[in-house]
Amino acid sequence: MTGPGEWRLSLLGLGRLVAPDGRRVRCEGRPLAALAFLALQGPTMRSRLAGLLWPDNTESVARNNLVQLLRRLAAACGTDLVDPHDPLTLRDIVRTDVDVLVCAFEGDEEEVEVPDHVLLDGLSFPEAHELQDWLRAQRERLDGLRARHLMRRAQRKEVQGDWPNALAFTRRALHFDPVSEDAYRRLMRLHYLNGDPAAARAAYERCADVLRTELHTEPLPETRALAEDILRGEAVAHVAPPRRQVPRSALRPPVLLGRETAWERMEKGWANGQLIFVTGEPGMGKTRLVADFAASKGRVLALEGRPGDDAAPFTATARNVRRILDANPDVSLDAWTRDALQPLVPELGDVHGVRAQLGARLQDAVGAVFERGLRHVDVLTVDDMQYCDLATIEAGFILFGSAFPLGGASGIPHVLAAYRRGELSPEAEAFVQQQVVAGKAVLIELDALDEASVHRLLGDLDVPELVGLASRLTRFSNGNPQFLLEAVKHLVETNGVRPHADTLPLPPKVGEVLTRRLQQLSVPALQTARAAAVLQSDFTLDLVAEVLGAPLLTTASAWEELERAQIMNGERFTHDLVYEALVAAIPEAVRKLLHRSAARVLTRHAASPGRVARHWLIGGEHARAAPLLLEAGVEAEATSRWQEAHDFYTLAMTSYDAIGDAAGHASASSARGKVQERLTVAASAALHA
Repeated sequence: MTGPGEWRLSLLGLGRLVAPDGRRVRCEGRPLAALAFLALQGPTMRSRLAGLLWPDNTESVARNNLVQLLRRLAAACGTDLVDPHDPLTLRDIVRTDVDVLVCAFEGDEEEVEVPDHVLLDGLSFPEAHELQDWLRAQRERLDGLRARHLMRRAQRKEVQGDWPNALAFTRRALHFDPVSEDAYRRLMRLHYLNGDPAAARAAYERCADVLRTELHTEPLPETRALAEDILRGEAVAHVAPPRRQVPRSALRPPVLLGRETAWERMEKGWANGQLIFVTGEPGMGKTRLVADFAASKGRVLALEGRPGDDAAPFTATARNVRRILDANPDVSLDAWTRDALQPLVPELGDVHGVRAQLGARLQDAVGAVFERGLRHVDVLTVDDMQYCDLATIEAGFILFGSAFPLGGASGIPHVLAAYRRGELSPEAEAFVQQQVVAGKAVLIELDALDEASVHRLLGDLDVPELVGLASRLTRFSNGNPQFLLEAVKHLVETNGVRPHADTLPLPPKVGEVLTRRLQQLSVPALQTARAAAVLQSDFTLDLVAEVLGAPLLTTASAWEELERAQIMNGERFTHDLVYEALVAAIPEAVRKLLHRSAARVLTRHAASPGRVARHWLIGGEHARAAPLLLEAGVEAEATSRWQEAHDFYTLAMTSYDAIGDAAGHASASSARGKVQERLTVAASAALHA
């Protein structure tokens, strides 16, 4: 229902603008895109909207074009539909069909009509890449909301035993979300219950084909099990049992078991003032062990490496400096320190000079921040060190090695670092071994839990029926604590704990358990997690919302869901295994779209050229990546990171080749040649040292 004086903006199908008196006002192309963006995105700065609509013009020209567009629109309508103040806002006299539909979905209205129309069908801006990507993302978001609503209606019809209508709703849900394994399972089940096992088997085959083609994966074990039940003609329950709540103890076991020997070695390293390195396979409990040990020693500052840190030198250093300064707002930095750090942390001072001229004293400046900012810290932890860029790792070893023994008069606290076995770069691995050989570090390797430790752990999880499954769960998890806990959560949530059953309803790989958890997310939550995964290194709620082109409050609500689902913990993934499972499941087209959006957002936030270039590369935009790779090479040279500079110039050459730019290729090749000379000289000097 529309009220008196209300304008109707139809965004589903071909866009239309209808006046309160029913008169249709011509609105297409950029005017329609401008109204749609304000309607779906909310208040937007003039410069942002102008840049979206006219990306190839200068900002002043684009802003002038926007002024003219809004004037013509107001003249055609006889009134302003957009509040002209910055930020631009769609006036509340305008109501869209998408708003009506989403409100109905949020209220779970049973009888709401769900149209099949494509959002802004026929509207395309091939020359405005960011606007086109935003439109694709909005279409995907709306399709996801429609699919989720239809699945809820299908479930209600299934509970009522109304198989035909449940089937109809499920088919329509698959139209909007054609890779939903949950929808395919319901389709299989409903066909079977409706007396058509052949259609049920055909639905399974379609599901398997779609998953292999689109996601390069196989159906989940529960989908395969349902197909086998249908093939054997066994009874199929028409309503899935309610999900059981996972006990808090299974989310974080109260006692750390099987790590007593490692703890004793850490105590000895602590007493000797040594760097303490903990390594092991993914999921072995490195993070938990380091965190618990550090907490037992006093005041802790936790740092970490993140996927994507290796996109540019000193990426992790910039985050560490910010973390230390945020924790110590009263620390005063000398002018030279601020100047040296400004290329990494722009907010430390006014931008002046060229970034490439400010690298000489960077190591000293980082040392000053650590020395002043860690005076009231007893222990510094570094998690996931394998993700840190090599420049950060080298700087850390120089600083901590010179402060031996740690925790003493140097002012540098004790340091504990965890990393995946076999995943450090050869250079970083060599640094670790050098410190160990010199007696300045201790290296502790975590191995799998034995069956006795698994039995004790299961006894602490407040799920009594699991204790008798220690032997089978040890074999499934190979004694890996993270895999074990994921298996426990899966069994509890799916009501699969049957102590006397011959087999456990567990998938062959823990990755499939994590994939199943991701499939339980709502569409907004899944999109939010994907955007965070694409951003990788340093993401915040605001950045993720910008990448998605979604309202901040919508993203915040999705974030809460991700934290409840144990996908996120603050502004980090709960585990790198979760991150990896999520990345692996992102369709290629969506992945490229998100990387291009991330590149644009990070450009607006003055991210390093190497990091932005990486996103353009993955997004398939070599023309945008190439000049940034050259800039990243220059920046790496400024801090004497010759190998990284060489790598950036090599990538730039490849990108220029991809777009047929011979001059650009020659420029990158020349720069690489000069860096190669430095590398050759350095290698020769090291050989004869």
